[in-house]
Amino acid sequence: MITPSFFTHTSHKCLLELTPDTTPIEMEVMGWFAADHEILWIPIYEVGPEPDGLEIAKAEHAHFGDGRLVRDVSDLYLLPQGIKGWLFPAHLDDTTVICMRTLPQELVFGVLIHPVTEQLISFRTSTEKSIPGYAAAQRDDAATQRQV
Repeated sequence: MITPSFFTHTSHKCLLELTPDTTPIEMEVMGWFAADHEILWIPIYEVGPEPDGLEIAKAEHAHFGDGRLVRDVSDLYLLPQGIKGWLFPAHLDDTTVICMRTLPQELVFGVLIHPVTEQLISFRTSTEKSIPGYAAAQRDDAATQRQV
């Protein structure tokens, strides 16, 4: 968890204070900003277990929209509160880093672990395909659709 401690250096960028509690993920993210990378934040709209979980996720997407370009750490404090998102330099095509603004002045950085396989999830991970029986169910659905 990071709360802002704003200070400037020669490029007048907003950085986060390094403390003994700074995690390797936070260090990685700060390195991206220090290197002047443009950063992408791509929201993760999770479908919950409720019967209307899909509708809730669609409504969040309609309300908060798609990914955002983040040019400075302070831009992270403009992210929608409570929505996790993938965070990575725009020149890369994958990441395992997620960022969420939990409170108006609080950011959390972390990773996601798949609940079934217990493997680290990246932006490019197809989470549904790793669920046992998913591929077979997809084949069965495709076969049923061809027969209809």
